[in-house]
Parts: sequence; C-alpha cells; structure tokens
Amino acid sequence: MNDRRPIAALLVCVAVLCVAVSAHLAVGTVKGSVQAAGGRPLAGVRVTIASGSDSTYGATTQTNAEGGFTFSDTPLGEFEVKAYDGEERLLATSKGILEKADEVVTLLLQVNP
Repeated sequence: MNDRRPIAALLVCVAVLCVAVSAHLAVGTVKGSVQAAGGRPLAGVRVTIASGSDSTYGATTQTNAEGGFTFSDTPLGEFEVKAYDGEERLLATSKGILEKADEVVTLLLQVNP
C-alpha cells in the first residue's frame, strides 16, 4: 500500500509558498512632489512612507531638485507619506491606497507656511 501523505504535505507547502510569493509581488508605486506655498519645489526634503497593511514596510528617500520622490515596490493597501525638513520638523503628510498590482499613485505634499 502506498502512503501518499508525504506527497500531499509537499503539495500543500508548495501551494502556500506560491500564495505567499504572489502576495509579496503584489506591489505598486507611490510618487509625488513636495512644494512650498506658491508651488515652489522643495529639494533635499526627507520623505518617509509606511504601510498600514504591512507593518514591516517602511522606506525613506529625499526629494530631487524638482521636489520629486518615488517609492517603488510599495505593498498594496493603505499607506502614509510624511515630509520632514532638515531639523526633523514635519512639513506635510498625505495618505493613500494602492488597490492593485503595478498601480501608480501620485501625491502632492503642500507645505503650509
């Protein structure tokens, strides 16, 4: 008599691994710009992102000369972006949702005087 339990257990493990990998690959991009009042771009601003749906995800970048920033490979779900000046004062914040894989969400973080 053939015991098929080891094969069944292996197939279950492979299926679970496939689901975990595909869930990890379901990401999008969050990009945007940080601007002062009047629309002047702010270069060199520290920008952070945190995911509400994946508590292990967080990233930091700086704005470029045009005030732009990009976070690739952001997990799907809710997220929050914050911009800080050189003295670590919060300048602006914004929230959003990535709903599907490869989606791009664009934000404008306006700094109030």
